[in-house]
Amino acid sequence: MWPRILLLFLLTLFSIPLATHIYLGSYSRMVADDFCSAAVANSQGIVRGSLYWYMNWTGRYAANFLDTLLASIGPRVIPYQTGLVVIIWFATLAFAVYQIIRDDEREARVLLSCLMALMVLFTVFDVIPSIGQSLYWAQARSGVPSLILGTAYIAMIVRRRAASTHNKRWLLAAALLTFIAAGFAETYSVVQTIALVFALVIWLISNHYAAPDKRSSVLPLVAGLAGSLAGGLLVFLAPGNYFRQFPFPPPPSALGLLEISLRGLREFFYLVVFSPARAAVWAGLILCGFVFGLGIFRRHEGSVLERRHLVPALLWLPPVTFVLLIACWVPMAWGTSLTLANRTLIIPAYVLVCLVVCWAYLAGRLCRRSYHLFAPHRRALATALPISIFVVFGLLAVSRSWQMLQLRPTLAAYAREWTNREHLIQSAKSQGLNYVVVPRLQHWTGLDEIELDPKITWLTKCFQDYYGIVVIPELGDLSGEPNGEIKQAALVDQFESIHILPGSMPAELNRLYKTRRGKAGFYKIDMPPDAIKSYYDTELARVGWKYIGSKNVEAFQRYSGGTQNLFCKGETAAILFITAQDEERLGYTYSLALNWGMSSGYVWGVVDCPQ
Repeated sequence: MWPRILLLFLLTLFSIPLATHIYLGSYSRMVADDFCSAAVANSQGIVRGSLYWYMNWTGRYAANFLDTLLASIGPRVIPYQTGLVVIIWFATLAFAVYQIIRDDEREARVLLSCLMALMVLFTVFDVIPSIGQSLYWAQARSGVPSLILGTAYIAMIVRRRAASTHNKRWLLAAALLTFIAAGFAETYSVVQTIALVFALVIWLISNHYAAPDKRSSVLPLVAGLAGSLAGGLLVFLAPGNYFRQFPFPPPPSALGLLEISLRGLREFFYLVVFSPARAAVWAGLILCGFVFGLGIFRRHEGSVLERRHLVPALLWLPPVTFVLLIACWVPMAWGTSLTLANRTLIIPAYVLVCLVVCWAYLAGRLCRRSYHLFAPHRRALATALPISIFVVFGLLAVSRSWQMLQLRPTLAAYAREWTNREHLIQSAKSQGLNYVVVPRLQHWTGLDEIELDPKITWLTKCFQDYYGIVVIPELGDLSGEPNGEIKQAALVDQFESIHILPGSMPAELNRLYKTRRGKAGFYKIDMPPDAIKSYYDTELARVGWKYIGSKNVEAFQRYSGGTQNLFCKGETAAILFITAQDEERLGYTYSLALNWGMSSGYVWGVVDCPQ
C-alpha cells in the first residue's frame, strides 16, 4: 500500500513544474517570426504557404506545414500552445516508459511511467538556458515536435519488439514517424539518423537485444532509418536553404566542422551541465534513476538483466551519448559556421537527459541483487534513503516552480501591452490610415520586436503584410532621464542645422511619426542611393559629424540594396537609412534619424555612439 501512496505524492510534486509552465505559457503572444508565418498563411493558404517557405527559406517541410496550419488559425491559439505541447509530450513519454517497464503489475507500471516522464521533462525544462524561446514561443514548434515524434517512435518499436509477427502497417508507421520528425529540424534529423544506425549496429552484434522474432526487432529499425534518411535528404535539397545560407560563409572543411561542433558542445556543457545552479537537478535525476533501477517501488522483481548484458550497456552508452550530442551541432556548423542558438539546445538537452537517466537506471539494475541482499538486514535504511532522495528531488522541483512563477508579472505585463498595441493597430486600420505609431515592446526572451531599425526590416515587412498597415514604434521618452528635456531640445536643434537634400519631399510618415526621444525625418526623392549618401557625407561633415561606416540592410535575411550609414557627434548618433528596393513598400526613399544613448542596430545591442 505504501508504494502507491508514495508514488501519488511524488507525482503531485513533479506535476507542479509542468503545471507552472502551462500557466506561464498562457501569456504567450505573437512575436517576431510569428507575424511572418501568419502573413504568408493568410495570403497563400496552408499548402501554398508551406511550399513558399520550402522554396524561399527553409527545408523544414514538417515545421513549415505545422507553422502555416497554426498561423492560419490566428493569435487566439498561441496562449494554449504551451499547455498542449507539454501535455502531449508528457503523455507520449509516459507511454514510452510504460512499454519499457514490463516487469510489474499494470497500476504500478502506470504510476512509475508517469513519475519518470515528469522527472525527465522537469529536468529538461529546468536545465535549458532559454525556456521562453524553447517552449513558450510559437516557433518552438520547429524543434519540440520532433522530440515528441522521436519518443513516439521509440515507444512503437519497443512495443513491437515483443511481438512474434511483423505487420507492414507498423513498418509504414515507423518510416512515417521518422520521416515527419526529420522535417521539423535539421539538428534532430541528423541525431535521429545516427541513433538508428547505432541501434542497428547494436542489434547486429548482440543477440540479447533481439526480439523472439528477429525480423520484428530489426525491420522497424530499418524502416525508421529509411524514413529518417529520406526526410533528411528532402530538408537538405530544399531551394530555400540557399537564401537562408546566403549571408553566411561557405561550409567549413571537415576539420573546421569538427572544431565548431566541439566548441558548441563545450558551450552546451558549460550552460546546461556544469552550471552550479543546475548541479542539484542533475544529481537528483541521476540518483532517482539509480533508485528506479533498484526497484524499490515494485512488488515483483521481474526479469532482471544479467550482469554480462548490463556491463557492456553501461560501457557503450557514454560514447554513444557523446557522438549523438556532437552530431547536434553539425548541421548548423555546416550551414552557417555558427553554433546552435540557445532555443535549439532543448534538442541535445532532451537527448542527454534521457540517456543519462537510462544509464543511471541500468546502473541501478546492476546493483539490484546486492540491494536486495542488503535490504533485509538494514530495512529502515534501505527504505528511507531511496525515498528521501525522491522526496528531496520533488521538493527541489517545487522550489524551481516557485522561482519560475516570479516571472508572472513580467509575462502578464507584456501580454497586456501586446493586447493594447493590437487594439491601437486595428483602430488605426479601421480609420484608413497608412501608418500607425505604437509603444515599443521589449519581449522578455530577447526576441526581435518591431522598431525603427533597418536590421530587422524583414519584421517590418511581416507586420505590414499581416496587418495591412505600416507599424512604427515610438522610440520612447527622454523626460525620465537626467537633463532629458534639455538633451531632446539639443537633438532637435542639431537636426534642424542639417540641410535636407534639395528636392526631398517629406513622406506621409513625417506627419504621423512623432517622438519624444531623438528626431527622425522621412523623405521621398527621385535620386540614386549613391548620390543621396554622397550629399549627406558632405553635409554632415560640414556641421561636425564624423562618418563611422555603412552596412548593407537585409530584408527578410536577403540583401535588399539598402544601406544604413552611421555618423557620430559626441554621444549623438545620426543614422542615414536608404531604402533602395524597399522604397515602394516603406513609402519613403531615405530617412535621417538622430538619437542619443540608443542602438539603431548598426552593431546589434551596442549604443551607436558610446560615451
